[in-house]
Amino acid sequence: MIGNRKPNCGHWFFVVAALPLILVIAGGCSKPLPSSAVAASQRAQAEYDQGNFSSAEQLIRQLIAQEGPNATLLYNLGCAAYRNGKLGEAVAAWESALLLKPRDSDILHNLAVAKVNQVDELPEIELSLAHRWWGAWVSWLSLDEWTLALYAAYVIVLLVGGFRLVVQRERVREHWATVMLAVALVLLGAATTFTGAWLDVHRFRAVIASDEVNVTSGPDGSGKTLATVHEGLVVELVGSAGEDRQIRLPTGWTGFVSETDLAIIGLMCWKSL
Repeated sequence: MIGNRKPNCGHWFFVVAALPLILVIAGGCSKPLPSSAVAASQRAQAEYDQGNFSSAEQLIRQLIAQEGPNATLLYNLGCAAYRNGKLGEAVAAWESALLLKPRDSDILHNLAVAKVNQVDELPEIELSLAHRWWGAWVSWLSLDEWTLALYAAYVIVLLVGGFRLVVQRERVREHWATVMLAVALVLLGAATTFTGAWLDVHRFRAVIASDEVNVTSGPDGSGKTLATVHEGLVVELVGSAGEDRQIRLPTGWTGFVSETDLAIIGLMCWKSL
């Protein structure tokens, strides 16, 4: 009789299983350049090969503004900016590219070379072992890679659970489905939480983009000069005041500089070039 039927948890099980997969497919990862943009990229490469670094940089910036941030484009932009004498802009572009390809040897090599060319050698705050380990572990994969890895674990758990639902006796199916759904939802929550952790590690950074900048204790150049920093130094963004940004130096000191003296590290900033 219909009144004696027990709810079929298996149906809900596979609905929950399919939902994040649909979201991942719909969202996608960082995509390669479409065919319409390949020709523009080749023109920029031709300008670079001929030594026209300013023209190459302009073409790549236009391409990024049209197509969005791409690891290859950001890497090439950094190379063009570096050859054009813009160390700060180059470091910002390479650091942004590193967010998409964190283990790329070419990007890491160029950042190492750029660091050698920096004037400032400020002592850095000694971080705890746990803090350094967490930052290195989170940075080992890109956000797309971590998202796919966690969702892959989620799908594997659901597939195993689905198989067990098929082979288990009916009496234990409901209990098994409940347990597996709980585990799957925990993994889904972990994916969301880890995404936030990755963003916390990588957001709010910038590079000094002017030759020499005075960091002052107050905005608009007010207050005393705390330090004089130079192009290429990576700093943390901690606040803003009008057209000034409050930054934290590697030493831990905080002060203000003009926003025009900074090149922002990140992916969203490149969409409004």
